[in-house]
Amino acid sequence: MILDELARLNRFRRIAKNHGFTPPAVTMLPFQEISYLRGLINAKIYLEAEPWMCPSWVVLSRKTIDTEKELITEFHNTLYRNWSNIGGVGAKRYGIATSRGLVTPRFDYGSIDFWLLDYDKLVFPTLIGKDGPQLKLVSTEDQLYEWTTQIKSVEFTRLVYHVMKDNSEYVYNEIVLRNIGLEKTTFSFFVAVRPMSPLGIEPIEISEYDTTRQMLFVNGNLALMVNKSPSASVMGAADDPTLHQKVIEMSRQLDVKSVSETGLATTVLRFDVTLSPAGSERIFFGSPLFVVSKNDDIRIFNPTANDRDKSVGRWFDFADERVEVTFPDERLDLAFNQATAALAIQALPVMFPEESHLASLSWKERMRVLLALIRSGSDKVTENVVTEMISKGTIPDGPLDLPMFSPLLWGLLQYYEHISHAKISGDYLQHFRKHTNGIIVSVQKLMGIEDISREADSLIVDQEPLEHYLIIKEGVLSDFENQLWNLAALKAALKFFTDIHDEELVSNLEEMISKYQEYVIAKSKEIANARWIRPSDPTMQKIELEILDILASAVLLQITEIDTSFLEMLCGKIAKRRIVNNLWKFFQPNERYSSHLALRLADFYVKTKQRNLVEPILNRVLDFFSDDYHLPQFVDIRTHGGSGGTGISVIAAADLVILLLDMVLYEKGSDLIILAGVPESWFTAKRSLIVDALPTRRDKAHIELGSSSNQHQIEIGLVDLPEELEVHIPPSVPISMMKAYGASIVERVSKVASPFLRLVPLSEETVLTFHK
Repeated sequence: MILDELARLNRFRRIAKNHGFTPPAVTMLPFQEISYLRGLINAKIYLEAEPWMCPSWVVLSRKTIDTEKELITEFHNTLYRNWSNIGGVGAKRYGIATSRGLVTPRFDYGSIDFWLLDYDKLVFPTLIGKDGPQLKLVSTEDQLYEWTTQIKSVEFTRLVYHVMKDNSEYVYNEIVLRNIGLEKTTFSFFVAVRPMSPLGIEPIEISEYDTTRQMLFVNGNLALMVNKSPSASVMGAADDPTLHQKVIEMSRQLDVKSVSETGLATTVLRFDVTLSPAGSERIFFGSPLFVVSKNDDIRIFNPTANDRDKSVGRWFDFADERVEVTFPDERLDLAFNQATAALAIQALPVMFPEESHLASLSWKERMRVLLALIRSGSDKVTENVVTEMISKGTIPDGPLDLPMFSPLLWGLLQYYEHISHAKISGDYLQHFRKHTNGIIVSVQKLMGIEDISREADSLIVDQEPLEHYLIIKEGVLSDFENQLWNLAALKAALKFFTDIHDEELVSNLEEMISKYQEYVIAKSKEIANARWIRPSDPTMQKIELEILDILASAVLLQITEIDTSFLEMLCGKIAKRRIVNNLWKFFQPNERYSSHLALRLADFYVKTKQRNLVEPILNRVLDFFSDDYHLPQFVDIRTHGGSGGTGISVIAAADLVILLLDMVLYEKGSDLIILAGVPESWFTAKRSLIVDALPTRRDKAHIELGSSSNQHQIEIGLVDLPEELEVHIPPSVPISMMKAYGASIVERVSKVASPFLRLVPLSEETVLTFHK
């Protein structure tokens, strides 16, 4: 969502002041101060409000609160912080929606909800339990959300989806009414634009309805367009307990403007629709995802069902392109598909953030998103993201910020490595040069190789410690992790310049890489022999997170210079202390659980061949997926809902995609490591494991683990054959009895934690079999 965050913050400050609150005493980022002020206003407005006046999380959360015994000054959504993204393939902006039907195209003009009239009472979807109608994803292939019910003879269906039209983006609410009776009937429903979101209050100071253009403007900007004139428009305040009765009684009222100093302006549009026998009607409500004021030149709203068809068509094309998966646990199919959809929707907003909570993401995190997008097979979206990154990239004067530029260089060259197998030729390289804004010529300046070189020299010079031993304090390990990213960036650059035969630069890179390798080896030994602060020290929580970052980066970047025993030593310092209930637990500033950080430790277990430790973490994460299989940033272990951060985490989506694909296949040098993280139960499961069109640096691979009438088999399909395949199996599989077709078995290793066969592939398809 694109926001003028400063304007939004100032609005919150004004509203908070009018409610009697003062700004925080400490300096905060805009999104943090907004959250703080919202919590104060939430407590004042929602703790005593009628249920229909509140978002669903308020109604559910209040059941656990005794306001007579507790003095609550801040009220935040810490139990049911889940939502879905309403976005398009490669979209620049997106909206969000809850399962109870609250749709927020943009935070700065509240949310859209629909109420239905059943005789003389209103039906509020936000108050309907999970056994009743919910806003549900129709399919992971179409990203179309649907809410449907029937009142008397009328079927009411609400469709919510993202639209790209005329180079602009919108969230559509499409209402479909069908009279299944044989008599003429009139059906009434309402669209409410209220100052709220899944987080709570979103102040609306002014609402204006333009009857000529059938457009609603909120806080001076266009919030809603309608292709049918309403029967009535009623404006009031969100804390007015009689508002719901007014919209029923005032069936012909036409309010056009409402101003609220407390930020609670609310607009309800009424629609009375007459349907002939077996008749139907569609009404469209469009909300722009871009800023447009009432004084701007606004296109006439002319929606059609074709808008939806095009949106769904883009998603079907995306589904056909991405990696196709079938897991023994069907829930993982849905989770993987939804994770890739989250990546497609949020990749551009992550790379080019317009909100401070996204801008605060490190470039290491953003490159995890890019790698997950690459590995998911989403070629067109990835190409678009990379092209945007290169074309919009600016080169600052003076020394470069290596924690930013090294990950960026590494990420861009991951894209190159995964597409370079397609056609290495002069024409191809010319094409790549064009689409990367001259990366071949300018990469040294653009990505700071010279700066990395200077840092490498300084590392060797300053290697002698000032103390006799190293003390692990906050920042020591993060500095070491930064050097791992520098080393990985240099290695990726070496491959690139080797491919284009730049011998001089290749020689320089090899020298720089050698320096970094010396440093990494020496520093890892120094850390291994260092002294650590007490586990009870408050700073240990940050140090333990730095340990996880090292483990995750070392396996992601394939840093082979570090001895595995060193990484396992680090892992031992966090596995038992920080993995609680198979989730990563934070202890400060309050206890909370990350939905996804444990997945990074599971990926470390995959790369160190500890499959038995992978499955418990993966199975635990399944407990916290939302109804449409998304993960929030933080989770509540009691309600299983989101407890903090964003209600759908693109970083969690990236971690899930990387883990699931690494479990099946990852690359180690010129070899492919297959099934190293697959749970033992999957080898004999009734439902096959199938992963098709999985990108590697050589080719797209096909992996299948299944069974026939009398045997189990592993199928591996590749056109460009690697030097060797390393296929891992659990100890329960009789390795000596396994047979290979299309490959030669050169080694059987059984007396290890993860037995494996080493094969030399001889054909495009290799099949391994073992009896049931």
